[in-house]
Amino acid sequence: TVEHVHADVAYDLSSAPKQFAVSGWNRTREPPPVAVGTKRSNKEPRSHDFGGPLRYELGGELRGATQTFSFDEKNAKAVDHVRFTVLSNYGNLEYTCLYR
Repeated sequence: TVEHVHADVAYDLSSAPKQFAVSGWNRTREPPPVAVGTKRSNKEPRSHDFGGPLRYELGGELRGATQTFSFDEKNAKAVDHVRFTVLSNYGNLEYTCLYR
């Protein structure tokens, strides 16, 4: 679930996230990846991509400020670390705001 301030009360919507990706990894349940020609390190976790890019839509009453995204069941996997990566926003060059 991603939330930005509602369009009806927002001063500026350009800082809302637009495209983002979600990935996760385990430091406790899986061994780290091993690339060809490199040594294994316990500090390098195996990453799991949950899909994306996903898109947060501006839209006032149609979409609302809070939007929930689902992942394909084939990508469902328990992880103990999650990374939320903002790929773009609606035009603000300085920052992107996330409320939740």
